[in-house]
Amino acid sequence: MSAPVRPSQVSKELVTPTGAGILAAFAAFEEPSMNVLHLGTGAGNAELPHPNIMRVLIGESAEIEPACVELSCNLDDMPAEQIGAVMDRLFDLGALDVFFTPIQMKKNRPAVMLTVIANGADEQKISDLMLRETTTLGVRVHDLRRHKAEREILTLDTSFGTVRVKEKRLNGKRVGLHPEFDDCQRIARETGLPLIEIYRRILKELD
Repeated sequence: MSAPVRPSQVSKELVTPTGAGILAAFAAFEEPSMNVLHLGTGAGNAELPHPNIMRVLIGESAEIEPACVELSCNLDDMPAEQIGAVMDRLFDLGALDVFFTPIQMKKNRPAVMLTVIANGADEQKISDLMLRETTTLGVRVHDLRRHKAEREILTLDTSFGTVRVKEKRLNGKRVGLHPEFDDCQRIARETGLPLIEIYRRILKELD
């Protein structure tokens, strides 16, 4: 806890006019959260009734945005088609994932919990959209930590033509391949084959 600050009884100049001007223009009289990198202490020559010492701390901000956040709200008075439209808007705004969970609320009302995973830097604009375009009065926010696999979209030649495939890697080693849904759906429409069969054949060719 910080020590109390009391008025000084010293009747002499404690700061130069130039120093006062610099403080007035640039100083913020608050204690920021920071990681201290350097610390300097110096003692003055003047005899004062209190220690004539100045201390300077140089550091970097410790208020680091979380890598990811989870934002959620409960909706029990909003039509389903409007909730679906909000999902599209959230993805357009940069949400990493958006999903709905059926829940039960007060007065036995069936409802939906809207959950959004977003980058920490996007928290404000995502929460603003949720408050503006849904009926909720509040948005819950939790900091998240994520472990992510490496991924890359490959364009590969198959018997069905060119298909995009998502390659999943862990520590530089391939651990999975997944054909893109849109490409598989297009091939299923063109060939009349079941979608599941398209997936099976493409994966077999990629083995």
